[in-house]
Amino acid sequence: MSTKRWEVFSRSVLALVLLLVGVAMAPFVDLPQMHLGWQQFAGVYEGQLDVNYDDGRPGSYFRFTGSNFPPNQMATILRNGEAIGSMMTNGNGQLAFNLSTNQAAAGVYTITAAVGANAAGSDSFTLANNAPLRPLEGDGPIFSLVELIYLPLIIR
Repeated sequence: MSTKRWEVFSRSVLALVLLLVGVAMAPFVDLPQMHLGWQQFAGVYEGQLDVNYDDGRPGSYFRFTGSNFPPNQMATILRNGEAIGSMMTNGNGQLAFNLSTNQAAAGVYTITAAVGANAAGSDSFTLANNAPLRPLEGDGPIFSLVELIYLPLIIR
């Protein structure tokens, strides 16, 4: 095949491929635009979690608010590294929830909200018997801080 014919053939094949790719994309024309969450993969999201009080008596409620999380994603709520529930972030990457300490013992607790591996925020509070009793504030989900008891396995 001569050089001239090869150029005509290769350009024709390229034009045909581009035409077929355009036809293959036709069913997607009417779909709504979706935001490409490149920030999640670039590590841009640095979650921030804040609690309304630093201390309270057992039986208190603590209000947590979070921001700068990936929008519309499931966040896992952890107590000292153990999951106690989950909730969705809103379209702005924010979340808010309450924590009930009715069944918790005195001590220091670190609460973390994590969305995947790229965004997490933490804040701590102290439960002390001499601290004031904190009332429930705001709405949203309420997670309970239940004292976990591990029983040994006994085999006879």
